[in-house]
Amino acid sequence: MADGIVRDEENEPIVMRSWAKPPKEYRYGTDFRTYVQRFELYANLNRIPLAQRAPLLLTLLDTHAFNIAQNLTARERGDYGRLVAQLTQKFDSPAGELGNQIRLNNRPQLINESLIDYLDALRQLAQRTQLNADTQHTKIMESMMENVNDPRVRQKILKFIAVAHEEHWDQDRLWHHFVEKVRQLEKMKTLANCTKIT
Repeated sequence: MADGIVRDEENEPIVMRSWAKPPKEYRYGTDFRTYVQRFELYANLNRIPLAQRAPLLLTLLDTHAFNIAQNLTARERGDYGRLVAQLTQKFDSPAGELGNQIRLNNRPQLINESLIDYLDALRQLAQRTQLNADTQHTKIMESMMENVNDPRVRQKILKFIAVAHEEHWDQDRLWHHFVEKVRQLEKMKTLANCTKIT
């Protein structure tokens, strides 16, 4: 028996160490093609046999994506190539205007992405849609309310929008103050992080 390798009944090697962590769980609505590329880099680096890649990929899906994958046939779930093709078809956003709107609605804030950078990314996505400016701004605010990582920030955005609706702000005033609120929240978060360090 070689170091780090154990043989099972079928004489297939099982690697006991890995060179990298698997990619984080796939979240339904995010870019599945990029996720598969990252997964394949991980699988190749760790020499995961093709027969084990399909079940491993299934374990890395979030609950919604996993439930969709469970509706595939056993043959499709057991063959890595077929599984990737079927999941890409089911998870990949449509192209064009509709695809851009879906990406705008589902774009999560990345782990190390600041609120300002997240707002800018949403603005760029919104500009690729055919929506008018007011509708773009509304979609951006909705996306931030739902997809910002910090629940306290989500609460503050929700509270801000509730006050704006109670006071019947027009769209231009709401958008201008929303952008200012995001900048203010970013400054407060930065200051809070600085005080934790010192």
